Formats: sequence, structure tokens, C-alpha cells
Amino acid sequence: MLLVARVIVYLSSIVVPRALRARWREEWLAELETDTGCRFSARAPENRHPVSVLARALGAPIDALHLRAEVVRASARSARAGAASDLRQTWRALLRSPRHVLTVVLCLTIGITVSVAVFSIVNSLLYGEIPGIENRRGLVRLFVSHERVYGGESIGREGIVAAGPLARTDLDVLTAVPDPTFTGWAAEGDMRFIASFRDRPTGVTGVFVSPHYFTVLGTVPALGRLLAAHDHDAGAPPAAVIGYHLWRDRFSAAPDVVGQPLLVGTRSYTIVGVAPPRFTGMQPTDFAVNPIEGTQLWLPMRDAAGWPGTPTATDAWLGVRGRLAPGLTQPDAKASLQAAAARLSAAYPNERKNASFVVSSYGFGPNDSPTDVLIIISLFLSLPLSVLAIGCANVANLQLARATERARELAVRLAIGASRGQILRLLCLEALCLSLLATTVGWIGSAAILNAADQLFPLTMTLVIDRKILFFAVALAAGVTLLAGLAPAWLVTRRSMAAGLQQSGRAGGLAHARLRNTLVVVQISASLVLLIMAGLLTQSLRAMQAALPPAYLEQVVARFDLNMLSYTAAERTRLFDELRGRLSADPQVVAVAAEQLTGFRYRRVGGEATNEPRYSDGGFVTTAWGQATNRRLVAGRWMRPEDGQDVALVSERFAEQAGLGESLAIETSAEAPSRVVRIIGIVANLRRRPDIVNPDPALYVAMPATMPAWYTVRVRTADPAAMADGFRQIIRGIDARLPWERVEPAEAEYLRELGPFRYMALSAGSMGGIATVLAAAGLFAVTAYVVSLRTREIGIRVAVGADRRAVIGLVVRHSFRLAIIGVVVGVALSIPLAVLMQSFFIGAAPVDALATLPPVALILLVSLGAAVLPARRAASIDPVRALRES
Repeated sequence: MLLVARVIVYLSSIVVPRALRARWREEWLAELETDTGCRFSARAPENRHPVSVLARALGAPIDALHLRAEVVRASARSARAGAASDLRQTWRALLRSPRHVLTVVLCLTIGITVSVAVFSIVNSLLYGEIPGIENRRGLVRLFVSHERVYGGESIGREGIVAAGPLARTDLDVLTAVPDPTFTGWAAEGDMRFIASFRDRPTGVTGVFVSPHYFTVLGTVPALGRLLAAHDHDAGAPPAAVIGYHLWRDRFSAAPDVVGQPLLVGTRSYTIVGVAPPRFTGMQPTDFAVNPIEGTQLWLPMRDAAGWPGTPTATDAWLGVRGRLAPGLTQPDAKASLQAAAARLSAAYPNERKNASFVVSSYGFGPNDSPTDVLIIISLFLSLPLSVLAIGCANVANLQLARATERARELAVRLAIGASRGQILRLLCLEALCLSLLATTVGWIGSAAILNAADQLFPLTMTLVIDRKILFFAVALAAGVTLLAGLAPAWLVTRRSMAAGLQQSGRAGGLAHARLRNTLVVVQISASLVLLIMAGLLTQSLRAMQAALPPAYLEQVVARFDLNMLSYTAAERTRLFDELRGRLSADPQVVAVAAEQLTGFRYRRVGGEATNEPRYSDGGFVTTAWGQATNRRLVAGRWMRPEDGQDVALVSERFAEQAGLGESLAIETSAEAPSRVVRIIGIVANLRRRPDIVNPDPALYVAMPATMPAWYTVRVRTADPAAMADGFRQIIRGIDARLPWERVEPAEAEYLRELGPFRYMALSAGSMGGIATVLAAAGLFAVTAYVVSLRTREIGIRVAVGADRRAVIGLVVRHSFRLAIIGVVVGVALSIPLAVLMQSFFIGAAPVDALATLPPVALILLVSLGAAVLPARRAASIDPVRALRES
């Protein structure tokens, strides 16, 4: 009620004249006298305030009320005055030490910027929202696993098919019975197409999608509309949705594209809409891959049946996502899908025996090991955390040195009547101002980095600052700044004023010196660990590059997918014969061959034959494949045209299971019967990817008489770069519509896989360089502080005859001793880290001189440079002035 009275009085004082308010007060007091029987005088001091009058009328003690009000008002005035005074003193203190402010803010800014930016990128990639997909966390990925049946008998444990994509029959069984756990299903099967708009053909990756695909994903079109359920009905007009980047980059952003015809292969569609920017379907493109390389065409699933080259209804090729009902989680989905798995096993007892559905988060696959993912992410995120920790340690050192230097100032404040709370409040305000300034700059820096990454790498992810990580980094930086500034101040305020005045700038003691030295050692060791990690990654990168198979140095590769143009079997064979003939006419061409790498399931025939087939890498190859790939023949002979299609080559690892002359029963597809081939040659193992240590066993079977719809052409030539240009011209001359992809030297194709390793090595090197700069700044600050503390000692040494070299050596030895300790600790910490990296990266050794010695030399050199300037200042000290001021 008192609060209401205060509000009424305040509002009335604004709109009501003073004379009118006085007359109302007299009338009100008269009424109160009549009602309460109390005597009120308008001129009495205790009755001038309406709240006091109201309190007296209600029976409250007026004296206590006035006393309490006066105390509150006095406290408020004192607090306002104290806050204003603290702000003024803080501002003056910061202006008196601009170098300290700049150094602290810079160290904190670097740590906050790097850590927040990197953590935000990783968080966006793993859990962030995907353009065109609403509420990513509400979606789950679905995979199917089952037991393989061969020849009517179960294979056993080795025949369990790992969780993978679904077939169209699996999807039909899954969606036949409504499941309340899910609000809908979205499925897509990808293919390559030739899309022609206004006689402008272009190769594009597209997908066949389920009826409620866009509804489940929550996609909003950029133009027109998206595919709806009625577009999948039999007899509905053919409708297609194109990608935003295909429309913008290949179709010149035609404003009237909606409603226009689009020729896909040999079928005509009507463009009904354009997908939103950066949307590439359910699976975003890889890091630093332009969205135009991802999915840019969406067609109804009904058209997949009968499309040339489309997998059969029982082939696993569909990626499936499910939208969970509100409030439900993955365990609920797993329990609910058991009934669907049972229906699937009952419907297809041979193809899906003992089937089970596997549910995983949107960002992870079914076979991702949580331990491996955790280790890789931890290794990656340890880099920015190390930079942040080094920056905080540097700030702690600077704050410790500054607070210790201000011991005399704090003692003087205590002597003239300042309380311990006032001093601590002042130092706390200074620390908070520094943290606020660093946070502001760090936030701007993180946003700039994310914006630059967004422009340089056209990710199909939304890069935004992770507020949780920002809060963590800011809280850590503010806490370190605050504690480092308050700890010595607390100790100083506990001493007597005389002791504080006598110690002057030499406060701190042995404990503070050890703490400062420890922080420097931590910074140096952490910086060295980062640099050694960068060195190990670089060594691994070099090892992968050095392991380039010599056979790739003289090859040109090109991939063809003739399903896009509906070539017949005879046309495909005739096309390859013509292509081989034109290429072979070049005198620099040694051999031309084709391969289709599909992998096989096989079992040995005769001898120790069993009904348990195994899986092998490899595929179909033409007879000139050995000469075109320049593989080394270990034993046996190469294929010949007169051998037919019942011969095979195997790699050295495969020869450990079956040797020359043995026969194998291979299974080429689920529908086709098995065929028997005989091993006639053994070739050397080949690494197709740079990160593979031991290639899998490989089996190469003679290509059928009719060429398949998709294959890779390999040309062996003396000049691969020049041959690549001529290859493209030959393709255009045969058929300008031919959908070839990346006609390039095999060396370039192999080294492209090193991209992620280059990014990791570059990131580790950048973090290590930043950390080294921060460590050097910390060492410089500590050395300069030690010199300031030892000014009197150095002055005495100079006075008694010490030369400039001796003084410089005295200072440098102290800094170099800390650097040596930091190097030893850093090398010791890097050894177990290198052992861990050895299991993930080729060429990483626990003790690698090339990866360790350069970072050690750099750290020592930087440490020496950081000590030189304070040492030169120490050598130029005037002994008379030093003794007078100390």
C-alpha cells in the first residue's frame, strides 16, 4: 500500500499544480482527523510527506518509518556516489596503463575469438540448423540391418549386413502401418541426370523423393511451390523442383522459370518451384564443397520405377529420415520400430531375415563409433581450448604482476581510510571492464571469422555463434582476470599498512614468483604441443603424398554414367569401342581400359569350399586394364581377349586366401545367379585413398561382353595433363551430351582426398602460431616485471662494476630457464598425444625429429627474443637513480 501511495503521489506531482496539491493535502488531513481521531498539522514536518501521513493513519510508528527511510536514502546516495567514484578511478587507472590494458584485451580477445569461432563451426556442422530443414533435432536417420541368406541357408555371424540404406520395399513396409511415434517419413534416392532448360544441358545430381518429403523436412520454396503428395499420384502431370544454385548459376536466374518445361534425360517435366538457397536435400554437402555440386533436382519417387540405371525395388539406396512426434526421443523410436522390423522380416524372409532398424542422430551414421567420434572431436577442439587457456594464463600473469606492483598504492589507500571492501570493489570493477572490452571485441572477431568462413567456404550449413560457448569463454576470461587481480590484492590488504608501505613495488613474495613462472611454463609447453601436433599432421600429409602409387603418375581418368541418356546395351558397347579407338590413335597413349568397381561376394569352389561367402573389393575390368593402370604383375599373366569372361586377377592380399588356378563363385547382384571365374594372375596391392594403410583384398573379373551403364575409363599416357584436354574434345566429338565427370590426371584425383588433412594441419599450425605469440607476450611481461622488481639489485650490480653483458645475461638466463622447462614439459606431453594420433593418421610417430625439433627451436628462439628487450632495459639502468627511487 505504501508503494501504491508513492506512485500516486509521484504521478500527481507531475500533472497537478503545487497550490492545488497543498489544498488537497489540507482537505485530506482534515478527513483523516475526522476518521481516525488523530491530530494532523499540514505544517508539521512529520506530516509533510503523504506516505508518513498514511503510515501514521494506519498505526505505523512514524519515527521508525522516518529513520528507515533516511537510512535507505543515505545508503542509496552513498552507493551512487561510491559507484561514480569507482568508475572515475577505474577509468583513470586504465588510462594510466594503456599498454597493460591493450595487452590484456588482446590476449583475451584472441582466446575468445578463436575458441568461440571454432566451437561454433563444429557445433553448426554437428548440430546446427540446415538451410531448408526445419528443426533438425526433431529428425532422426533410419537404417536397416539384416542377416544375409545365401543358397537358402543363413551365412551366420559373418553374414550380418551392416546397417545401411533402405530399399523401396523396406520403405513400403515401414510406411504401410501408421506409427504414432513419427509424424512422417522423408526418403530420397540419388542419381545423376542430364537436365536441359531452354536447350542448355547440364549434368546435375538429383533425387527421387517420397510423397511427403518436403512436408516432413519443413522446406519453404524460394520460388513457386514444392512437390506435394498429389504429384506422386498415378496420372499426375510430371513435376520437378530445381535447386536454387542450379537456377541461379546454370539457368541464369530466369524469373519465369516456374511453369517452364525441363528435359531430364529423355523425359519432360514441368518446373513447379525452386528450392531455398543452400538446400541440397537431406544430406548437406561436404566441407568447402559448393552447393551446386550437391543435390539440385527433385523428382517424384513414382518415376524411379523403370528409370534407366535406377536400383531395383529390393536394392538398398534410399536415405530415410523420420520426424519424431513432439516430446518423443530416439529410445522411443527404437522401441516403436521393432514391430515394423518384424513385419519386414515376415514379408521378405530371405532378403531381410532377422531385420532390425537402427536409429541415429541426424549428424551421425549408423556405424560411427562414439569413442572414435569423441577422440577426433576432442583432438580438434583441443586446439582452440589451448589457445584460450594460454591467453587466460597470460592475462593471469599480467594481472598478478600489475596487482603486485600496486601494493604501495593499495597500502596508501588503506592508510588514508579506504576499507578492504572498497579496494577489492575497485579492483573487481577494473577486471570486469577489461573483460567486457575483450568480450565485445572477441564477439565481433568471432562474427567476422564466421562470416569470412561463410563466404570462402559455401557450406550448406548455417554458421552462427554458439551462445553457450560464448558464455563459457567469457566467464572463463572474466574469472581469470578477476581472480588474478584480486588474489594478490587480498593478500596485500591483510598485511599491516606499514609493511605495505615499506615493501613498495617488491610485494608478491616467493609464492607469487613461483605462480608467475608456472604460468609461463604452462604457456610455453601448451604452445609447443600445438606446434608439434601441426608438425605431426604435416608429416602425415607428406607421408600420404609420398605414398602416391607410381601407376597414377601416367594416368588420366574419366567417369561415365550413361543412364542419364538411356543408352541401349549395344550403344554403350559401341560408344566405348569408338572412344577407345580415338584415344588409342594418339601416339602418346599406351593403353586404354575401363573398370567398374562394384565389389563382390565370393566363395571358393572345390577343396575347402564352404557356404560362407566373403566380401572382396574390386570389380569388372577390360583386358587392357593391367597395362593401362601400370600395375605390377606378381605372378601369373594378364587377361587376354580370347579368355572370355570367366577369368580374374587378384591382389596380393587376396592371394593369401586363394591362389593361382583356383576357382571362385562370385555373386554380382542379388537377382543374378553366381558365376565361376578362375584366377590367372596376381597383381600388387594398390592404395586408392591416401589414408588407407593396408588395402583390402581385391578381385578383378573380366568385363562382360556388353559394357555396363556406368564405368571409369583409365588412359595411360606420357603427358596426363595434355591428354585430359584432348580427352574432353574427343568426348564432345562423339556425343556432346555425354555426361562425363572430372576428366583429370589420376594424381590429382588421388591428392584431392588430402584436402581434410591439409585443413587440419593448417588449423593446428595456425593455432600453434597464435599460441606461440601469446606465450612470447607472457614471457616478455614476466621478464619485464622481474626487471622492475630487481631494479635496486641491478643498480647495485652496475654500481660495483658489472658490465652490460653481465646484466643482459642475468635477465636472459632467467627467461631461458623457464623456456627450457616449458620445452621439456611440452615434449613429454606430446609423446602420448602422438601415440594417440598414430592410430588415426599415417606417418605419425611418437618420436619424430622433423616434427619436434623445428617447433622446439622456434619456441626457444621466440623466448630468447622476448627476453632481449627487457634485458636491454635492465642493462641501461642508471645506478644512482635506481638507488634513489627504490
